[in-house]
Amino acid sequence: MNTHLQAIVPTAVLTALALIYMVTGLGYETDTRAVPLVVTGVTLVLLVLDFLSQGNGRLAFALRRFFGGAAMLRPGQGGESARVAKEIAAFAWMAAFTALATLFGFYLAIPVYVFAYLRFYAGKPLLPCVAMALGLTASLYITFEYLLGYAIFEGLLFGGYI
Repeated sequence: MNTHLQAIVPTAVLTALALIYMVTGLGYETDTRAVPLVVTGVTLVLLVLDFLSQGNGRLAFALRRFFGGAAMLRPGQGGESARVAKEIAAFAWMAAFTALATLFGFYLAIPVYVFAYLRFYAGKPLLPCVAMALGLTASLYITFEYLLGYAIFEGLLFGGYI
């Protein structure tokens, strides 16, 4: 399988899953479908940007540069190939967040995950890590609890249920 095809397969699979999620969300009651449709809409926009970044033209290069900082080259395109260990670590971070959110709820999992990821994985300074973790959590709390009136999952240990 060529490198370009390998790069777009995950995007295509995630797009199919997002579209299934969107169709499912359309079947919900009017007041319940807002969050799934917004999440799906944002996901689809990001997937389109990811797909566009896979090319070799100026737009693809600009998107990779904007979203990836120094990581302007795709793996296998003259840059260093992505290491398997780094990919496994990325999945481990997602699995850890899922476990945290399931057990403790999103309002505890989000700041812990964001802080830990930025500080220990990305190596960012302490103050920006704390500010980003607390700012993101506050933004989500205001958006969901106050503006949308939607209670976020509290975690199994705090009375949430699946």
